[in-house]
Amino acid sequence: MPKNSMPGLLGRKRTFHKYISLPTCLLMLNIVEEVFCYKSQLVEDPYLRTGAIVLMFICGFGLVGFVMVPVVTVFLEEVYFSGRKRGGLTAEIVVLLVLYVVFFYIYFQLYSRPGGVENLLPQSWHNHPEPL
Repeated sequence: MPKNSMPGLLGRKRTFHKYISLPTCLLMLNIVEEVFCYKSQLVEDPYLRTGAIVLMFICGFGLVGFVMVPVVTVFLEEVYFSGRKRGGLTAEIVVLLVLYVVFFYIYFQLYSRPGGVENLLPQSWHNHPEPL
């Protein structure tokens, strides 16, 4: 097998898109949705709140499909494939580990600690800011 045809972990861009890029974008969408759902608690009318959440989901999926996926894919492909060219299998694994350690940390802040979304937001964005 020629040296240039070695696939590595995720050699083809389609495989990369399916297993890295799209799941990364969906994880980012979930984080943004959690923040929007948290902030929607400020709307007291349940009909308006539900409508705002549904609209956010519709816009969010469109934003992910048409904007985030292409941008994130280009960025991740650049980092991943350039790392693979320079460092081989080790660089591939390091790039993936860094990416998912960052997501683990964000999700840990979001779901495993008291406060949830407030752990991710600055104090001024909290629904009930503490008095000065």
